[in-house]
Amino acid sequence: MSARMAALVKDGTRTQGGYSTHVVVTEDFVVRVPEELGLDEAAPLLCGGATTYSPRTRWAPRSTSCRAGTFDGLLNPVSGNLGRGAYMNLLALNGAFVALGASSEPEISFPMFAVAANRRVLTHSLIAGVRESQEMLDFVIDPSTLA
Repeated sequence: MSARMAALVKDGTRTQGGYSTHVVVTEDFVVRVPEELGLDEAAPLLCGGATTYSPRTRWAPRSTSCRAGTFDGLLNPVSGNLGRGAYMNLLALNGAFVALGASSEPEISFPMFAVAANRRVLTHSLIAGVRESQEMLDFVIDPSTLA
């Protein structure tokens, strides 16, 4: 990840980040905002929307059951340390507990047996890559995904 605000560039100049009026990048680092989305709608999607979409690409739901022990995945938007044991027990075999963003606490605790006994995963989603960000933008305008 490259810094965008006041970062030192190879030629000795500093980046201007979000305050720039223009930016030059290679096309490998650009997403296409669909015409159906306004820039004001796309902006929050490229932050929180992409962060929540990214785990979906790795741990896609396999079932629609809502009973304890049947969830394929849980997305946790709470960045602090919370009692994860009860949540881990909601997960099915091979289920994933995904913490969104970074915790403000240097270490987190979790019940090891609740994770290991059922091959559950405890992971984080900090940011989506360019490919996932583009997939997410295309996903949100797909009529088949809209209610």
